[in-house]
Amino acid sequence: SQVSLRVPDASHAYTHAVEASAKTFVCSGVVVMEPSACMPERRWPRRKEPSFPPTLTVLTKDCRPFVYCVDESGAQLARPIKGYAIDHLHDVLLNLGYAPDEYSIKCAHGAGTDTMVFNTSLELADMAHACITIASGTGLAGSMQARQQLVDFSSPFYSTGLRLMVLRPEVNQLARMVALAKPFTWDTWVILIAFTLAVGISIGLCESQEHLKRREARKSWIREGLEQGGVEAPMKMKSRDVLTLPDGLPAPIRRVRTQSVVKGASFAVQVMTGNKTDSQGLLSGQGRIALGMLNAISMFVLSLYTASLAASLTETRLKPELTRLSQLEEGEKVVLKCDSTVSSWMEANMPAVPRLCTASADADEDIKEAL
Repeated sequence: SQVSLRVPDASHAYTHAVEASAKTFVCSGVVVMEPSACMPERRWPRRKEPSFPPTLTVLTKDCRPFVYCVDESGAQLARPIKGYAIDHLHDVLLNLGYAPDEYSIKCAHGAGTDTMVFNTSLELADMAHACITIASGTGLAGSMQARQQLVDFSSPFYSTGLRLMVLRPEVNQLARMVALAKPFTWDTWVILIAFTLAVGISIGLCESQEHLKRREARKSWIREGLEQGGVEAPMKMKSRDVLTLPDGLPAPIRRVRTQSVVKGASFAVQVMTGNKTDSQGLLSGQGRIALGMLNAISMFVLSLYTASLAASLTETRLKPELTRLSQLEEGEKVVLKCDSTVSSWMEANMPAVPRLCTASADADEDIKEAL
């Protein structure tokens, strides 16, 4: 993790120089399936840009095997003797146009990350380098994977003077199911359900009234046939209708109406879910009109739901890299150690950025609770 306030990290030259140097190390140490991927690029090294300082002072600390600031006898060195990060830094600065005599790499013994950031902010150094320990035994339940559970190190994060860590999203099956209802608010869902039931009951009432009218018409036709002594008409009716006529009792109207209402409500739900789109089976004209309106509204609601669901799922993708400090003011939160140099610097220079304070740099429980 490199911290720099003077070298413009957002510069494409710096970004591409780091990528080119990393590719050089990878191609020299492993067998690559595609040889063309390791072909040298003609644009590197390049001339130093005018925006870069003429000389550089880089602070680092012992972090083996990346940086060796202590020799085999345990003596502290003024300059690192070796290390992957040091070799990588030499190659990056060479690609940027810096000669070996135009930069100096010094060991900051006993200095923490806050101290190196503070010295860089005071322009006592141009760049600072330190290791980020991913595995830690002091986190959740002493697990060596405590920090992997809290921070998504697979997500790209960009240097803007301070390193920002991205919270790893937790896998929650219930949350995934609830996400399907996210396109509409709960009030909207209640209104849609109430509207569907209301239309279904209305269709059911219209159908029950239509059934009653046709039943009364059939009864009148049967009475006329009996009074005239005819036998063909009653034989075409259901036996239940014929048997109810001598006593003068009506057909079971309550059961017919209940069945029609339930059938109408079920029919309306099927229309809203896209399972039915025609009016086949409906007898009443009012029911057909209500069904036509329901079809039009359901098509609009389904289209709106699909578009909103796609938009809400798109919001959950990985956020793009941070390329400027002003992006932090667009809702990003930063986790900082309480009363630290970084916290003081953020409070003085970027008061609009939301900050979460933790008791210690390794307080994984506090960080998770704060987030």
